Order: sequence, then C-alpha cells, then structure tokens
Amino acid sequence: MKNRKLFFKRFVMGIIIFFMVVFELQMIWGSVYISKTVTKERKNSYASALEIYSNNLEQQLKQIDDFLLQSVMIENDARSILESSTELDQYLAEVRMQDTFDEELSQLKMLSGVMWYGKTTNVTKKVIRMRRGQNNVSVISKWIAANTEGLLKKVKENAYVDWFVYEVEGSQILMRILNNRETYMIGWLDISQIFQEFEKTLSDVKEEKIFLKAGNETAFQDKIQSDKIEPEKGYQIIEPQNSHQVSLCLALKQNGFYQKMTNLSIVVPLVLIVSGILIMLLSLVMAKYFIRPMDDLRNAMIKMQEGDLEVRLNQQNLFYEFQLLNRNFDRMAEKIKELKIEVYENQLEKQNVEMQYLKHQIKPHFLTNCLNTIKNLLFLEEYEKAEQFTLLLGKNIRYDLSEKTEVTLEEEINHIKNYIALSEIRYGNQLRLHFDVQESLFECKIPAMLIQTFVENSVKHEMSPEEVLHIWVKVWEEKERLHITVEDSGQGFEEEILEKLRSGEPVVHNGMEHFGISNVKRRLNIVYGDEAEIHFSNEENRAKENKAKVEIELPASKDLNKAKAEIKLPSNKGLNKTKSEINLSVNKGLNKIEFFA
Repeated sequence: MKNRKLFFKRFVMGIIIFFMVVFELQMIWGSVYISKTVTKERKNSYASALEIYSNNLEQQLKQIDDFLLQSVMIENDARSILESSTELDQYLAEVRMQDTFDEELSQLKMLSGVMWYGKTTNVTKKVIRMRRGQNNVSVISKWIAANTEGLLKKVKENAYVDWFVYEVEGSQILMRILNNRETYMIGWLDISQIFQEFEKTLSDVKEEKIFLKAGNETAFQDKIQSDKIEPEKGYQIIEPQNSHQVSLCLALKQNGFYQKMTNLSIVVPLVLIVSGILIMLLSLVMAKYFIRPMDDLRNAMIKMQEGDLEVRLNQQNLFYEFQLLNRNFDRMAEKIKELKIEVYENQLEKQNVEMQYLKHQIKPHFLTNCLNTIKNLLFLEEYEKAEQFTLLLGKNIRYDLSEKTEVTLEEEINHIKNYIALSEIRYGNQLRLHFDVQESLFECKIPAMLIQTFVENSVKHEMSPEEVLHIWVKVWEEKERLHITVEDSGQGFEEEILEKLRSGEPVVHNGMEHFGISNVKRRLNIVYGDEAEIHFSNEENRAKENKAKVEIELPASKDLNKAKAEIKLPSNKGLNKTKSEINLSVNKGLNKIEFFA
C-alpha cells in the first residue's frame, strides 16, 4: 500500500514535470515562431512595396530607352548638324533637337539629362539638355560634356550594354548610352532623386538604407559601404520579389519593435530555461528541507500508530522549526513508551491479583467437605487415618494458598495425586486415577490448578458407591503445543450443561452456579487470550455409555510470564525490554495455546 502511494506520488510529479517541460518548450517554440513570422511578414510587406516601385522604375526606364533609341535612329537633324554647309542650317538643326529634348524631359519625370554626341572625321558636335531644379545637374552635365570621349571609352572597356551606375563629381547617376554608327545618345538619372522619391513611402521606417542594383553594380544611399548593411551588422536585407534589370533594395535596421521581437526570440527561451532550472533547484531545496522532513514525520507517526515505539527522527541539517518538532516527537515517543510499560506492568499486577482471587474461589466446598471428613474420622476413632488425612490436607491447602499462579506440570500432577489420596480416604477403593504424561514435559509451565479442577469435578459429580470411577489424564506435545485431556468413566455431561459449556454461558446445576470451569476459562483467557482452546464433549465407551471428556490445547512454554506478555501485547514492537525485564515483542514462532480438559 505504501509503495503504491509512493508510486502514485512520483507518477503525479512526473506528469507535472513533463507538462512543465512541454509548456516551456512550447513557449520557446512560440516565441521563436512569432519573431520569425513578424520578421517574415515585415520583409514580405516591404518586398511588395519594392516590387511595385521597381516595376514602376522599370517602366520609366523603358520609356527613356525608347526615346533614346528613337533619337539615335532618326538621322535628319543629326546629319544636318554634322554635314550642313552653312552654320544657319546647323544652328536650326540644333534648336530643333533641343526643343525635342526639352519636350521629352517634360514628359519623362525621372530623366535628369540627355546629350546627343556626333562625330565625323572633321567635325565633333554635342547637344545637351538637362532638367532644371535638380541638385548638381549642371555639374554633372558639364562633366559629361567635357569627358565624353573618356566616358565612351570606359563604356566600351566594361562592355556596358544596358543601364549602369556611374559616379560623377561625387554624385551617383544611372546612365544609358546608345549609338548608331558615329552618333551617340546619352541619358542619365540622378540616383539620389530616385532614393528621395522612394523614401516618401517609408515614412514609418527609421534608419533605413536604400540602395540600387543595376546588373552587377550597386549604388548606396549616402555613399554607405556594403559591409555596413550586412545582416551581421543588425540589418535586414529586403529585395523585390522578382528580378529586374534595375531594382531598388532596402536595408532595414533591426530596431524598435522589430528589434525587440528579434531579441524576444532569444530572451524568452533564455528566461524559460533559467526559470526551469531555478524551479528545479527550488523543488530540490523544498524536497530536502520541507517535504522530506514532513514525510519522515508522517512515516514515524504511522509506525508509532502500528506500535513501533522505538522510532526516532533525525534532527540534523534541518530548519530550527523541524528540529524542534522532531525533538518534541522523540520526547513524546519516549514518554508514551514509558507510560505504556507502566500501564502494562499495572495490568499484569491486576491480572495476578485476579488470578489469585479466581484460584482461591474454587475451594470453599472442598474445604468444607474435608473438615467434615476429619470430624467423622475422629468420631469413629480412626485417628491414624485422621492424622494422614490432615497431613494430606495441609499439603493441599499449602498448594492452594501459595502465591504462585503458574506451576510446572510435575507440580500439578503431584497436587492431583495428593487430592486423589485425600479422596481415597473418603471414598475407599472406589476411585482410580491413570496418568499418561511424557517426562520431558514435566518442566512445562501451566496455570495452577488447571488439571486438578477437572479431576475434582469428575470426583464430585461422578462418584458412585456401586461402581469404581476411573479418571484418565493424558498430556503430550505436538508441534510446540501442549495437549491435555481429562476424561472419566462416569455418565458424561448432561446435554443442557454441555451446550452451556460450549457456548460459554454460566453453568447452574440444582439451583447453584458452578464457578470451577468458568474460573479456569477466565484464567486461560487472562494468560493466553485467543491462543488457548478448551473443548467439552461426550464420548462413548465400549459399553456404548457416554463419558465426559475435556480437551485443552495451549503453547508449550517453560516461561509462562514471557508467553503471557507475548500474547497480550502483540502490537508493541518497540517494547523489547522493560524495567522488570518483560519481553513484549511479538514471538512469531509462538503457536496457539490450547487446553483440552
């Protein structure tokens, strides 16, 4: 039962720990999942915005491409500028080209400037127009006009065939160059203007870094370097959802709410792990300093309830309150042990007094009859028999009045022989006593007058002047139990009396209550409790007549006080020694005590 309760407690504790671990793992997984989900959704949101803006940029670049291609392919004004023989024709052709460029600049909002460049063997001409109001536009235009040959050479070396990033006087521009034979169309966009337009849609983002990718080249906002926007530096790199010839990208600093969400995926698991370790440590401390002492106290109380008065509690390495509690429990256990010993010794003394009373209660009728016998012998002047009878009676009375409540089997047999000798003087040769006793059992202890009471009952109730009364007493040991039978050749028990003897009711015969047998049963109960048995029966003899038979069974013991203590207090496991050296421990080898009389 205790093991089952312990298993149940451990099972419940295991389930609690299991669910705590599962809960913490779920919290860790949830925090990481939420952080990644928020980061992913943020990235998808900006990627969508970048995709839209990149698509728009790509459409505008395509329109500029169409304009540049159309301009470089139409050769009328170009030929007039390069091949006209008069300066007026050249001037008018340049004016018409400038007007065309101004018209396109007004329609293509992102185009910062455009230049036509023509070259023949003898003539080199340039027509350049730029958008007014943009920063550094004139500086860039002048630099392109002054370095056209170098720029074309570099383009040829790098094999630029599409839009590319170029740096002019500290400004980054997105440039496109188309040529048709010896004429070139050069268009450029101020990248800072592209960044400014896109920043208007990112008003809710702080410390954002916009950069533009054109082919294998990248233009960074505010000339920041690529090594400053790596993910390891705390930036989240976001690109359009699809690839583009020229695309805008975003590097977002992980700060504010998003930085907290990222940190949350680290902090929450760390906090949960640390809290789990602290809870386990706290549980161990609670188990050692609180739960275990309480369990020890509970187990000690259970053991004491079961009768173990030797149980004591540990008082080391405990809090003061538990030390005080355990100390008082030990004192209480010691006091209970002393009180129980005292109560038991008082109980033994009381039982001894009761045994003496029951023992002497048996004899009043016998003594009266003996005195009458002495009187009759003296009246008949049979002085020798009277003297002999008086000596035998003195031995009998001395035995009856002794303080001993237990005697050896040999002493009891000698007393019975003394009683039979007295009865033979009274009844002559009408009485025969037969003993069948193993000499090895003479030292066994039994309650005083146990057998003699039933022998006396046979003489008292079954003596007849017509027939000789035979009484058989047999004693033997079997399996550490003493068996005693007393039977006579009389008429046996009356059925009514036999039923009362078997049921334990008082025996009333001829209006008088008989105490002898009831006193024996009471003394057996005091000494042996349920370990003694006594049975009454009638058995047929050879003449098919009933004869009374009493059967007694009890433990064979040479120390009746020890057997008595072992039987009366079987639960006092702790009382192994008392002040009077009474052994109160349970003798598991002690068999049942049974009396047959």
